[in-house]
Amino acid sequence: MGRTGVVTYGRPIDISQREAEVLAALGARMSNAQIAGRLHISVRTVESHISSLLRKYGVADRWALADEALRQSPPPGHLTGLPAPRTAFFGRAAEQDLALGLLGKARLVTLLGAGGIGKTRLAVAVAESAAPSFPLGGAFVDLVPARDGFVAQAVASALGVTERPGQTLEDAIARHLGRGQSLLVLDNCEHLVDAVAAFTERLLSGCATGRDDAALVAAAFADFPPQDWYRPYARAAGAELAVAAGLPDAAVRLAAALSDTAAENDWAAACLARAAGRLHHDPDELSAAAEAWERIGARYERACTLLLIPARQDEARKELAALRAR
Repeated sequence: MGRTGVVTYGRPIDISQREAEVLAALGARMSNAQIAGRLHISVRTVESHISSLLRKYGVADRWALADEALRQSPPPGHLTGLPAPRTAFFGRAAEQDLALGLLGKARLVTLLGAGGIGKTRLAVAVAESAAPSFPLGGAFVDLVPARDGFVAQAVASALGVTERPGQTLEDAIARHLGRGQSLLVLDNCEHLVDAVAAFTERLLSGCATGRDDAALVAAAFADFPPQDWYRPYARAAGAELAVAAGLPDAAVRLAAALSDTAAENDWAAACLARAAGRLHHDPDELSAAAEAWERIGARYERACTLLLIPARQDEARKELAALRAR
């Protein structure tokens, strides 16, 4: 399972993305069964994640974890690292309004000027005013300590982002910021102009631009019959397709739309379990999916699922070879 260096609102705790989701659910006072249903994992896996969270946070019970989740959740529009102004901001209203106007229209706004004229102070004022328009928040990153070639590392540290297996750090940052309206302010770039320009170009290319990923995935099934019995299979297959296409938000939305049906449809539930395992790189979830396929009697699907677990790939290949020999 991929690790997420979560920078919490109170103190930094190294937890996985799935643990962060479980912690948020605990903050919403959900039961283990409800969490399992929401995340499409087993109750046993939920219990394992809660045990890990109890150990990492050093608290005694789930209620203390729920309090941690509520206390550490940043408010909407929170910008990590935003400097606290020491003085009032006067006399630059025209520049501030111009920057805010540009920020509302463009994905990239650059403040230029000689050293010492107040670019950082203006950027702080603009970021403070603009923050409510960016519900997912973001970060204000001071690049003074950063060396050439380490811009992405500085930004990732501020955002609390780490890469997953097979993913670059810049891709992880782009995916984090591309979830919705996010604001990233890069300050003191003078000694890193070329590096910052290259990073920004790659970041803007990698971030989502308002497309509806769920609609893109759903379009793949537009030609199939619309009968009610088919929808669970189409959505479950769509969730897996979304994972394979690198569209995690679409996969989550499709899975949520199917949660009620999955409780009654074993095949759809097994598809969603496998999609969740692929999405979170979680061998436990993939093993649970393989067990589901085994109960159904779908040996080929079970073997394909085992092929996604590095430690069980030899077993999967033997099973596939046996099936092909028939």
